[in-house]
Amino acid sequence: MRSLFGEIKNCVKPNALVQSDDHSVYNSVVRTYLPQSTHQQFIGGRGCSTGQGELKRLRFDPIFTLNHNFAMLRDGIGKLIRRHGGRRNVQMP
Repeated sequence: MRSLFGEIKNCVKPNALVQSDDHSVYNSVVRTYLPQSTHQQFIGGRGCSTGQGELKRLRFDPIFTLNHNFAMLRDGIGKLIRRHGGRRNVQMP
């Protein structure tokens, strides 16, 4: 994450608004690489099961959608690999 902030610090406006969940590392990284920015942290909402297999969101979490989409992508890729046995469909000469 530090390498990412090192690369983007020249592309982000100095007074940018940075929003993240409440992980303790994020505040120090933002202060180091973007010292003039405003950093807002939100308490991440843990999902709770409602009995029908879906998750009910309890609080606003700015990266919930991103995490959920990547989890769905990983799951779909895993199913494809298991379905095809990890083989390639194209024969290499």
